[in-house]
Amino acid sequence: LVRIIVETPTKLSTEQKELLQKFEDLTKENSQPMAKGFFDKMKNLFGCIFVVLLFLTLSIYAEETIDVEKKIYLSIDSNYRSQNYSGVIQNSRQFIQAYPNSRYLDEIYHLRALALIAQSNYQQAVSNLNKAVELTKNEVLIPMLNYNLAFSYFELKDFKQAKVHVEKVEVDLLSRENRSKYFILNGKILLDARDFIKSAESILNAIPHDKDKLNGVQYYGLLEDVLNSVSQLSGLESLWSKFSESPVADYILYQIARYHFTHGAANRAKEYFDRLIARFPNSKYIAYAQDKLKKINSVEITESKRIGVLLTLSGEFGKYGQRALQGIQLAFKIFQGADPKSIVLVIMDDKGSV
Repeated sequence: LVRIIVETPTKLSTEQKELLQKFEDLTKENSQPMAKGFFDKMKNLFGCIFVVLLFLTLSIYAEETIDVEKKIYLSIDSNYRSQNYSGVIQNSRQFIQAYPNSRYLDEIYHLRALALIAQSNYQQAVSNLNKAVELTKNEVLIPMLNYNLAFSYFELKDFKQAKVHVEKVEVDLLSRENRSKYFILNGKILLDARDFIKSAESILNAIPHDKDKLNGVQYYGLLEDVLNSVSQLSGLESLWSKFSESPVADYILYQIARYHFTHGAANRAKEYFDRLIARFPNSKYIAYAQDKLKKINSVEITESKRIGVLLTLSGEFGKYGQRALQGIQLAFKIFQGADPKSIVLVIMDDKGSV
């Protein structure tokens, strides 16, 4: 260890003090470099500390501001989920005015648009959705914005713009529930464009994505509107080949059978009605199919030509009648023709009473 003792002179005379002062004036620039460096370092240190404290203060302020924005955004989102649409519209307006540069601004415009859609104010919804599209960089939000734009334009009867925006939607980025909504909306837009087969395909694609309606019951009405307009058998058969396992496949099969029935192809109609009854015993179209089958069978019976055969087929002379019947049946097969149902033999036994 080194011990340093510094002794400061005391009781100096006036002349000594003057000499010491003069010595200091002559030597302080060059003889005390460490002292000068130390004070400079202290000055720089305090300057750095000031800058750091200022930065931390500003950062804390910024984080507090962002935290406030987030709380307000979550509050507005909560209002929407609780269906307080007036609250969403009012609070979103205040947020937009208070935080024009907020990073939540795109979401706020979207929530505001959704509330306006819920109130059927589609024109203002379009305006807010377009603003959100301009602001957002969120790739997950963009498909929903385009979907809601397509929906709003559809409700405004602007089918051209609805088609433009529905085609921009990246379906894979949508949630399962929203995919179902997308396919239904797309189906309606295609129905308006009279593209019935593609419309039906879109509606049928919606069913597997609808977690609450997997039995397809809610889709029968819309699907009926579409398929009742289909005039080509090839389109119906194409739908059957693609969606034969769909919860509403029974309706496609019924439409194919109905097509054959209305176009006079009774045998083909019967084939499909029988298939419908066998495969979908609980279908809502079973009664229709059975009714049509009765009509087909009735027509077959009415159109058949009947020939009565009265013979003694039993009793003492029954053996002669049996031989005669065999000859009649053989001749009937030879001369019956291509259609085995065109002529029907009606055989009766007189039991020797004639």
